[in-house]
Amino acid sequence: MKRLILALLASLAASAASAQDNSIVRPNLALEAGWTPYTPTLQAAAGTLGAYTVNDSAFKRIGKTIIFRSSITVTNNGTGSSAIYYGTPTPAKANSYISGLEQVGASGLAGYIQPNQSAIIFKNATGGGYPLSGSGPWLLIVAGTYEAP
Repeated sequence: MKRLILALLASLAASAASAQDNSIVRPNLALEAGWTPYTPTLQAAAGTLGAYTVNDSAFKRIGKTIIFRSSITVTNNGTGSSAIYYGTPTPAKANSYISGLEQVGASGLAGYIQPNQSAIIFKNATGGGYPLSGSGPWLLIVAGTYEAP
């Protein structure tokens, strides 16, 4: 029995040593599966957001992990102010930080998702104000990862 345990320990040590090449062996998680399109909604925290177009939005779910990307062009801000609510493919399990970019004005977007909510709350990353400044159109590009319930 002692020889069997020693042989198993030697085998595990050899496996651990060969795994130090930074490769990870894991079960098939369907990582090659395509992205699933989704259509996010956009709302202003105060006032009413004008017209917008979803350019590209998709996500992958691996276990409870949601990986998503999205691009929306806002052509009319309307009376929107305070913050932007940006729809996600699923609710989040816990507070999660998500970043993005308003490409036309080259300003960062700082956002977070609250537990059991399906929208990212975005503000301007620099001053914390409303993320759409100046005259449009505005191109919002967002990507992130969070845990679903």
